[in-house]
Amino acid sequence: MTRWTLVLVIMTATCAGCRPPAAEAETEAGPESVAAAGDVRMTVRLDAGDIVVGEPVTLTVELVAPPQIDVTMPAVGETLGPFSVRSAHTPPDVPEAAGRRWVHRYELDTFAAGALTVPTLTTRLVDRRVEPAAETRLASDPLVVTVASVVGVDATAADLRDIKGGVDVPIAGERAWMPLAAAALLLVGIIAAWQWWRRRGRETVSEPPVPPHVWARRALDALEAERLVETGAVEVFYVRLSDIVRQYIERRFGLTAPEQTTDEFLRAARADTRLAVGHQELLASFLRAADLVKFARHEPTATESVSAFASARSFVDETTPDDRVAADPPAPALAAGAAS
Repeated sequence: MTRWTLVLVIMTATCAGCRPPAAEAETEAGPESVAAAGDVRMTVRLDAGDIVVGEPVTLTVELVAPPQIDVTMPAVGETLGPFSVRSAHTPPDVPEAAGRRWVHRYELDTFAAGALTVPTLTTRLVDRRVEPAAETRLASDPLVVTVASVVGVDATAADLRDIKGGVDVPIAGERAWMPLAAAALLLVGIIAAWQWWRRRGRETVSEPPVPPHVWARRALDALEAERLVETGAVEVFYVRLSDIVRQYIERRFGLTAPEQTTDEFLRAARADTRLAVGHQELLASFLRAADLVKFARHEPTATESVSAFASARSFVDETTPDDRVAADPPAPALAAGAAS
């Protein structure tokens, strides 16, 4: 009895190992809508009814119709309700025994969570088997998809963490020269800027001011070269000569000679101890003679003109600082021209 029991157990185990594997559980199909009108049938279905945010879901639109019916399949753009259309596969119809078959597939996704709805899809049909042709429309029912959030329904703002900062990546060997090149360019730029600054500094250095006596002598030389007395422009000559003397006094002694009358200026000159009595008398004689020509229409002789010019030059020479005394030679050209 024991022996037969052992044999039975072995046979049972062997037969159990020979049994075919159990069929895998079929994948749960997504929602589906079927619409029919006569011998036209349209099926709209999703390959899943529950997805996660960002996970794609395939929408299939299948339609079968007789060849005498014109079919305009539903128009699907870049979006379909709350879903984005990632891709579309819309081949032409395929002939078959029952007529023609259209199969269009769209891959959808969304980043919204909750119960989302694929809206109604409508197909336009024109039946040319009758006169006149009859037009009708075939519409599907909305399909609902449950989209789950990847963070869960109980997630709060505190559970959402910000992205991390950047990661330092070591510079590859072939790029190791870039920092050196940048440093070299920076050094060249600094040197160029420094040289430009030095050159600009040298160019913008202003020349020292011309001493008053040097300026006056140059002005007198220029006036002499114009030979105004010889050409009969005696009044112009005296006006120019008087202006030179007045501007020299202003530059040399700081007296506002050009802005004062002759009497006002002479009173100011007598009060300035830097002008010797002899210089004051020489200046008074010169200015009064010039006023006679400018305001009283006095016509001086050539000798008087030469004397006035010599007085102006003597005044400049005698009031030049001691360390810069360099008397100019007399004006022989003017004297000779005037004398003639």
